[in-house]
Amino acid sequence: MNHEGASTTNSSKSQLKIALLQLHTAVFLAGFTAVLGKLITMPEISLVWWRMVFTILILLIFIYFNKSSSSRALNFKQKSKAVGIGFIIGIHWLFFFGSVKYGNISIALVCLSAASFFSSLLEPLILKTRFSLIELCLGLLSLYGISLIFDFTDSHRIAVVLGLLAALFGALYGILNKKYTYSYEPVPLTYLEMIGAFILCNLALPVYYNIDGGLTFLPKGMDWLWIIILAGLCTVWALILQIKSLKHVSSFTLMLTYNLEPVYGIIMALLFFNEAETFKDTYLLGTGVIIFTVLFQVVRIKHQQKKKLRLQEQVI
Repeated sequence: MNHEGASTTNSSKSQLKIALLQLHTAVFLAGFTAVLGKLITMPEISLVWWRMVFTILILLIFIYFNKSSSSRALNFKQKSKAVGIGFIIGIHWLFFFGSVKYGNISIALVCLSAASFFSSLLEPLILKTRFSLIELCLGLLSLYGISLIFDFTDSHRIAVVLGLLAALFGALYGILNKKYTYSYEPVPLTYLEMIGAFILCNLALPVYYNIDGGLTFLPKGMDWLWIIILAGLCTVWALILQIKSLKHVSSFTLMLTYNLEPVYGIIMALLFFNEAETFKDTYLLGTGVIIFTVLFQVVRIKHQQKKKLRLQEQVI
C-alpha cells in the first residue's frame, strides 16, 4: 500500500473516532435535557416554544459572525426539506416533554430507547437499504433492557405512550436527516430545522389552549435560565454534533447510541429528583443490556469500517 492509501486509511479511522465522540457528547447533553424539562415549570408546548425562540436567536448570532454558515447556499427544495424535518423534531419534543410532565424523567428517557427498534424497521424502508436482522435483534434487545429497568404502572400509562411516540418520531427524524441533509453544513441546517419546529409549535398552540384554557405561557424566575441552557447547550450544540456525526455513522447507530441517554439521564434524575422508587430490582441488569447493545454496535461498525478500508486498499 502506498503513502496515499495509508493516509486515507488513517484519516477514515480518525473521522470515525471523532464522529463517535461527537455522538456520545450529544447523547450526554440530551440526557440533561430531561432534567431541565422537569426543572422548567411551564407545560410542554410553552417550554418547546420558548426553546425554539432562544435556539433560533443563538443560531442567528452564530450565523452572523460566521458567514460561511449561511443557509443562502441551499436551494428552495433543500430548505423545504430541512424545515419539514424540523416539523418532525418539533413533534418529537412535544411528546417527549409531555412524557416528562405526565410521568417523570426516567420513564420518558427509557421509553426513548425504543427509537433504535423503530429505526431498525423504518430505515430500510426509507433509505432503501438492506434489512438488517442484527439491527432488529439489537433493537428488540434494547426494548428488553427497557422492560427490565421499569415497572410501568397504570398511573404512568400516558407517560409511556407519549414516550414511545417520542421515540418513533425521534427515529424518523434521525433517518430523514441521514437521507436528505447529511451533506449540508450543520449550523444552517439546524437553523432551518428549528424554524420548522417553531412553526409546528405555533400550529399546535391553539390545540393546547383548547385543552387547557389556563395554559402558562411566560417563563418565570429560574425558568429563563433553564431555557437558555436548554437552547444553547442541549439544542444548538447537541444537534450540530449529531448532524456532524451522521456523516460517518448510520442513523441506526445514532438511535442505538441514544439508548445511553436514559443511563445518563437516570443518574441525573437520581441526583436531582430521587426517582429511585420507579426502578425495578433488575435496573442494573437492564442498564447492562442497553449498554451492551450500544457497545456491540460500536464494535460492529468499526469492523465494517476496517473491512471497507481493506477493500479500498486493494483497489489502491
